[in-house]
Amino acid sequence: MKYKRKIKFGWILFGIWILCSGVLRANAGISLFVMELENPLLTLVNWEHPLEEGWTVNLVEIEEGYQVDRRMYEDLRAMLADMRSQGLYPRICSAYRDYDMQNQLHEREVEAFRYQGLSEEEARNQARLWVAVPGTSEHQMGLAVDILDEGWMEMDESQENTEVQKWLMAHCADYGFILRYPVGKTELTGIGYEPWHYRYVGKGTARLIMDSGLCMEEYLEMMRGIKVEIPQVFQKRKI
Repeated sequence: MKYKRKIKFGWILFGIWILCSGVLRANAGISLFVMELENPLLTLVNWEHPLEEGWTVNLVEIEEGYQVDRRMYEDLRAMLADMRSQGLYPRICSAYRDYDMQNQLHEREVEAFRYQGLSEEEARNQARLWVAVPGTSEHQMGLAVDILDEGWMEMDESQENTEVQKWLMAHCADYGFILRYPVGKTELTGIGYEPWHYRYVGKGTARLIMDSGLCMEEYLEMMRGIKVEIPQVFQKRKI
């Protein structure tokens, strides 16, 4: 069963969040969501937005030698522990990658498509849909993790049918994660459907994205486009 969300309900929640948000600014006409857009956890990295030069990561080991950004460590550890306490068997198969590792994985994917008879250009175009070009991968940020079900370690669409993925798609937002590359969003994300790749964005934002059915690109674009005239009652009073 393909990953789906109740979009209508998600937009209701989103509207409530707008009304209750603490990010209203005193000056009329500025973006209601400036603070959200400035959140470093929402840094967009994809084929159109490469990783900023000089990006640094404060890494900590999570398990089996895999490292992640320290900001997501506690929530990831709690999520994995809660799954295991419920009889599930999640297994991290990828987390932080440096440039060299990302390049090695990407070139391996290119070679696999060449072996299938594709030209160099065709092979590279196909490879980037499944393994990001070095410099455009979230794994290099330390904020992404690939999680599989130990009972089914295949990295294809069949992974969505495992108990681990069913649980994650329902509960990952409770721990600050989103399914980063959902079904039907390849034209926007530049990456094929990956029902194992989870990105850390923080709990409040994660719930909004997952419940709305938006991918991260859509969410950020919407945030940039929303403007609001601050009512007089919210204007800063002069004393």
